[in-house]
Amino acid sequence: MSRAGAIAGLLFAAAGCGREPGGAGEPKSAEGSVAEGLAYLSEGNSDAAIQRLSEALRVAPGSGPARLHRGKAYLARGDLALAEVDLREAARSPKEGAEALYTLGLLAVRRKDNERAVEAFTECLAKDGGFLKAYVNRSAAYFQLGRIAPAIEDCDRALALDPYNASILVNRGIYWSEIGERTKAKADWDAAVKSNPQFPGSYFSRGVDHGLHQEYAEAVADLSRTLELDPHHRAARRNRALAYEALEDHERALADLDELVRQDPGAASLLLDRSKCLRALGRIAEADADAERARALDPASSPSR
Repeated sequence: MSRAGAIAGLLFAAAGCGREPGGAGEPKSAEGSVAEGLAYLSEGNSDAAIQRLSEALRVAPGSGPARLHRGKAYLARGDLALAEVDLREAARSPKEGAEALYTLGLLAVRRKDNERAVEAFTECLAKDGGFLKAYVNRSAAYFQLGRIAPAIEDCDRALALDPYNASILVNRGIYWSEIGERTKAKADWDAAVKSNPQFPGSYFSRGVDHGLHQEYAEAVADLSRTLELDPHHRAARRNRALAYEALEDHERALADLDELVRQDPGAASLLLDRSKCLRALGRIAEADADAERARALDPASSPSR
């Protein structure tokens, strides 16, 4: 069973009520434009947010909040170069500097530059040692760089600020597991389940670990709970299908594979897995059909017989 642990980064997100840009009563002050921009940003309307925040900067070019949040809006829109310009300027602000540096770290993650992400999160924490999300995201960047010890240390620091945060406990468990500390990993995942029984990541990570150690019945139990909480969790369904196959419960494995193929009919690997399952059930014609479809999608596909 493949390891499929997901790192739970704590990124900013919000939802709103869907306003329209422009119109009568539009605020003229920098503060009013910033407030409008923040509202649009919270609704996911990056273009309108950039428009309002640019208006604020025309009135008050030195506005740290306008610069910071326009940088965030550019980042949300995918304009990374423009986002970096604004965020570097905002990082010079005594008030907005820590958040701007944190957001520069997120920008570096988007660029898959984990070294730069670590640097930005570290600069953020130098300004604000209690910035929880900076510890969480720096730990994830360390993990991507293969630096497990500092990743765990950052989780320790984050948990000192928020001892019952299930996603941080899950992450630390993944890091312990990566270096073979299974007892510590399981303790963290168990603590995450106890802290927040509705968080699917706890069950998923524990279920994947059970599968890796050939504890297939336990894997099925945890992965099934994951899917109860998040029916669209594809990795949980894929790993549960593998666990069912290992238990020779081919009918249940087939049900999971049918759903996965329905969601992604062009995945040759799924078709090959289903072909193997169908063959085990004696449904040879269907197994051969899936194998042929897989080869048509990926000529290198080679079904097991």
